[in-house]
Amino acid sequence: MDNRRERPEETLWLPDSHGWMEQCPCGGGENRSATYRQCCEPLHKFQTWAPNPLTLARARYSAYVKGCTDFLVKTNHPMNPDLKSGKYEKEVKAICEQVKFTGFLPVGVDNASDKECFVTFIATFEKFSGPPTVAMEERSRYIFEDGRWWYRDAVEVNMR
Repeated sequence: MDNRRERPEETLWLPDSHGWMEQCPCGGGENRSATYRQCCEPLHKFQTWAPNPLTLARARYSAYVKGCTDFLVKTNHPMNPDLKSGKYEKEVKAICEQVKFTGFLPVGVDNASDKECFVTFIATFEKFSGPPTVAMEERSRYIFEDGRWWYRDAVEVNMR
């Protein structure tokens, strides 16, 4: 997609602080070179749905980086046990404020069926207080329902 047609000519080469040239925090999608505006931003703004669980996992990671808590809450499957506590959004905001996310590496995708999939990834981050860099390996369950993929839960989490 050529984003130059979406902006007036005189604003094409604005600095990276506007996010137009910034690589997406998820690593730039499948082609590894997409900008945030091309990759995860349309998902975060609910302009489109993730076409597959890996894309949703990438978008959720980017949402943590960007502090898009609304996206993180609204992409949870209604049966996600974390939502039942009523504290999920507050907890997600706290994570976004206390952690600097530094990397996302997909490890594997396991399609259990056409309605359920597992994505394993490693996310690295730095806590603003505590140990310098932490790596978390997570195996997450995604459910396809109502025409889109939802994050169901983390079935296994290992801190490194």
